[in-house]
This record gives sequence, structure tokens and C-alpha cells, in this order.
Amino acid sequence: YLREVQTAARKIDWGQVSEIRCLRTVSRNVADKADLLWSLAPHDLAVLRFWFGYLPETWAVESDVRFRWTLRSAYARGPNVELTVAQSRLPLREISIERESGTIRIRQQQRMPEPLSVVLEHFAACLGTDRSPITGVDGAIETARVLSGVSTCATSGVGYGGTANVWHG
Repeated sequence: YLREVQTAARKIDWGQVSEIRCLRTVSRNVADKADLLWSLAPHDLAVLRFWFGYLPETWAVESDVRFRWTLRSAYARGPNVELTVAQSRLPLREISIERESGTIRIRQQQRMPEPLSVVLEHFAACLGTDRSPITGVDGAIETARVLSGVSTCATSGVGYGGTANVWHG
């Protein structure tokens, strides 16, 4: 993960955090909304899993015709979470962490290295050693399960407990 994400994991008192908002945009043309979700959301979901050790089981999902997805959830005895991915003129990544003592912002705009390349470098460095990668198979499966569920829910309009656009894993 980016240095800022790792620093936040060590220095933030997560019990004081009330809300986490993640925004990620891409300037390239995407094939469809599903491509947008699957291209941009996995990394931010992996960051949330890195910070909390798991992903919430229930997600509300909104999607509009202009290539934008918003996922909302909450951690048990923890913060509310909002993750937005969209197509935009400028590529941007921002994570805002709201807490009693103020807001922390992790912002990336056209900055190298790209987060996925950092994860892949770390994974490669773990090969042939006793170290386990931060992002492993369990995290990938959990992320794919959430994305598959919310995209199916948004497409069908049928959700958890009869509530439209709410997915429960």
C-alpha cells in the first residue's frame, strides 16, 4: 500500500473515527459501468480490509448512467464508509478519515507509483521468503464477493430483505 495508507494504519485511533470516504476517478474511457467498478473499487476495498481486517457484510449501492458508483456501509462499532468510483477528466484518489480531532486526507493525483504496482511489488518481494503478503487470497476472494454482490444487486434492483439496492453477503 502507499506509505500514507500504512502510516494511517499505525497512527490512527480507529475508535475515534466516525466516517471514511474514498473517492477514486479515472480519466480513460471505460467499456461500461461494471468495468469501472471492477477496475477502481478493489484497491479501496483492500485498504479498508487492511485497516479493519474484514469488509462489512451489508452494502447499499447507487449507480447512475454517468459512469459513477457509490457504495455505503458501516463497520460494527466503527465508522460509516462511503466509496465512490467515477469517470472524470482528472484521475484522482482521495481517502478522507473523519474523527473527533479533525479530518485526515490521503490524496493522490497523477502520482506514481500507481497503488496496484505497489501491491504487486510487495507481493513479489514476499515470494520465496517467510513473509506473507498484506493482500492475499482471502482478501481477493472477499473483495470479489462484495463487488459481485453489489453489481448484481444494482443491475437487478433486488436487494437484501426486499430493499432495493442493498446487498448482504
